[in-house]
Amino acid sequence: MILNVKTRTQGEKLDPKTMPAVVYGSGSDNQILKLDKVEFEKLYREVGESSLIELKIDDKDSVTVMVKDIQLDPVKDFIIHADFYRVDMTQKVQIEIPLNFIGVARAEKERGAIIIKNSDSIEVSCLPKDLVKEIDVDLVVLVEVGDSIHFKDVKLPVGLEALGDLNEVVVSAIEPREEEEEEVVATEVDEEAVEGEEAVEGEEKKEGEEKKEGGEKKEGGEKKEK
Repeated sequence: MILNVKTRTQGEKLDPKTMPAVVYGSGSDNQILKLDKVEFEKLYREVGESSLIELKIDDKDSVTVMVKDIQLDPVKDFIIHADFYRVDMTQKVQIEIPLNFIGVARAEKERGAIIIKNSDSIEVSCLPKDLVKEIDVDLVVLVEVGDSIHFKDVKLPVGLEALGDLNEVVVSAIEPREEEEEEVVATEVDEEAVEGEEAVEGEEKKEGEEKKEGGEKKEGGEKKEK
C-alpha cells in the first residue's frame, strides 16, 4: 500500500480536505506531514494498524511505516490526525492483530448456546514482513455447550508468535441461563408489583367504605335530634 504525503511546516494552516500527521521511530527524527483525508481514511479501513504502508514523501522519499495511532474528532468521530511509525524490517515488532470470527458454531445453531467473545485481538511478535491485517478464528469447532477456543488454539500464519497467557479463553459457548434467570426475576417483579397494587387498592377501598359509613351514621343522628 502506497500513501502520498507532503512535509508541512510548524503552525501551517491546512485546508479542510487536508489532515496533519507525523512519522517517527527507528532512530530518525520526527517529521511532520500533511495528507489527503479521504485517501487516508480509505487506506486505513483497508489496512488498519497491523499492515505495512509505503509513505511517499513529497514524491521523493519512500518510508516503510505502520499506523501507530489515530486521533478522532470528539464530536463527529472522524479521523483528524495520524501517527506513523518507521519500521526496521530486520527487527521484530510486538503488535495487536484483530481477530476475524468466521463460521457458525454448532453449539449455537443446534443446541441454543450463547457465543461469548472475550477478546477481539491477539498480541503477537513477528518481523514486519510477516504482518497480516487480521487472523481468522473459526467458530465451527464449538460443537457442544461449554466448548471454548483459547489463544493457544488460534492458528497463526507462518512467522507469527502469540504472546501473553495462551490459556486465556478467546470465545466460548455457554448455556443461556442468564436470560432465563432474567425472565424469572422479571416475572417475579411483575407479580409483586401487581400484588402491591391490589393491596393498595384494597386499603383505599376499605378506607373509603369506612368514611362513607361514618358519614351516614352522623347524618342519621342529626335527623333524630330534629
